[in-house]
Amino acid sequence: MGDKSNLEFKCTECNHPVYFSALNDENLSKTLTCEKCTKNYILGSQILNQLKQFEALCKQIQHSKEIFGQAAIAIDVGPHQVKIPFQLLLTRLSSVLELNIGTEKTTISFKVDTLKGVSLID
Repeated sequence: MGDKSNLEFKCTECNHPVYFSALNDENLSKTLTCEKCTKNYILGSQILNQLKQFEALCKQIQHSKEIFGQAAIAIDVGPHQVKIPFQLLLTRLSSVLELNIGTEKTTISFKVDTLKGVSLID
C-alpha cells in the first residue's frame, strides 16, 4: 500500500477526483489542489483528524484480510440466519465518510477490495 492517494473526493468546480492521503505526517492542516481546474481546498485540523482516523480504519480492514475467509456477518431473518462472508461483503461495499468542506457536503471515498488490494472509487 505504497500509494499515497488512498482517499478521494469530487471537486466542487469541475467534478474531477481529488486524490490524497491524510496519513502523511506533513502538517496538521493541509491544502489540496484539483489537478484539472486548480481549485484549492484547505483542510483544517479537525477535518484532517477525522480523515486520518477514517483512513487508518480502512487500512486496518485491509491489513486484516487474512481472517476474512473465516469471518462473516450474520443476519437473523425470523428463525433463519443468513451469513455473509466478510470478504464478499467488503468487495461489494464502499467505505465513505461524509464531511462538510467549506459550505459543501463532501463524500470522501476509500474502497477496500480484499481480493485485489486497495483501489480508489471512480
